[in-house]
Amino acid sequence: MTSVPQQHALAAAAAGAARQVPGVAYLSPGLSHRLRAAVPRHPSRQPTPDATAGVRVRCGTGPAEHAVEVSVSLAVHSGHQAAHVARAVRAAVTAAVRDTGTAAGPVTVTVTVTAIT
Repeated sequence: MTSVPQQHALAAAAAGAARQVPGVAYLSPGLSHRLRAAVPRHPSRQPTPDATAGVRVRCGTGPAEHAVEVSVSLAVHSGHQAAHVARAVRAAVTAAVRDTGTAAGPVTVTVTVTAIT
């Protein structure tokens, strides 16, 4: 099983790789992330920007104990084909997760295009 810091490192690697793909406008945070960001906080506890918003990593969920599942939600720039961008993001994220050396088992990447801007 992968620890929480390792999951965060995998998510950061995946987010960085996804942002580098031509045609990606931005990563789309999920509803839970948006709700957490909307909750008023004490002035001394300002929320820090989450570089991994739009990326979710689950480890050890498949039949293999070391399986890694990555979900990426993103917006595509107009003028780019969403399917081509999604394929390129899937390939880039898979390579980035494998390059961390943490993923010993199969890596599954799901890309969801949430908007075209």
